[in-house]
Amino acid sequence: MTFALRDPKDARLHFSTAKRISVSAAHARYYCENPPEPTPAMQFGGLVDAILMPHPARKVIVFGGKVRNGKAWEEFEACNPNCLIARQDEYDRAVACAEAITRDPVVREMAFLSGKHQVVARWTMHGLPWATGIGGERGGFDLLGDTWIADVKMTTTTEPRQWSRQARRMFYPEQLAAYREAAKSLGHLITDCYLIGCETRAPHCVTVMRVPEQDLADADKTLYNWCERIKQCEAANAWPGYVQSVTDIEPKDAWAGLLEDDGD
Repeated sequence: MTFALRDPKDARLHFSTAKRISVSAAHARYYCENPPEPTPAMQFGGLVDAILMPHPARKVIVFGGKVRNGKAWEEFEACNPNCLIARQDEYDRAVACAEAITRDPVVREMAFLSGKHQVVARWTMHGLPWATGIGGERGGFDLLGDTWIADVKMTTTTEPRQWSRQARRMFYPEQLAAYREAAKSLGHLITDCYLIGCETRAPHCVTVMRVPEQDLADADKTLYNWCERIKQCEAANAWPGYVQSVTDIEPKDAWAGLLEDDGD
């Protein structure tokens, strides 16, 4: 059976799946066929988003218990389907993060929170059908203004140098470049793309970073390469791993001083 890298709910490519092609085609296919359960960090980020940018599809409910298991949790979960459920301590910390973002002078000066929230979009990019969010089920990218887009990210540190490295490692410039195309399909000519980072722990420092145009241009090239790779895999119905031939071990000088004990 021929396989296409599409979300089964809307038959479109989503960024969270597409970026796995940067690891290998096999990883991208496995992620698409076996979407993982949200990690605690992802759940917390979603909770902050829901408090900061309310959305009909993401109602927040607070659970009075202390653990996410057991009979009380299962009964509470069953009584509140399609809701974001948080323990009281999780909710309080998420509220603190949302308030830190709301109070941040840069966020306030640039009126980010006045933009449209959780924008769902469907568009075609490099010959593939893309989407962000699914209408009536989950929101898309966070904030859309007339000429700008911004995405809110929760992270362990927003110290600018470390936050920049984290953003690149997570392909956030590529994500914003894709969202810029999504915004274009909605009639917006985007000139500026921003990341609003907030630390998950007190004092919840907030740092707003702009992604320069050259970085977005480089990200566009990466997106093109991902799309071409995906199209090739779909056409051949082949989803290989890292390499398809014997490869030499890397020169020892490349890893000098970096040897680790593998425990064997």
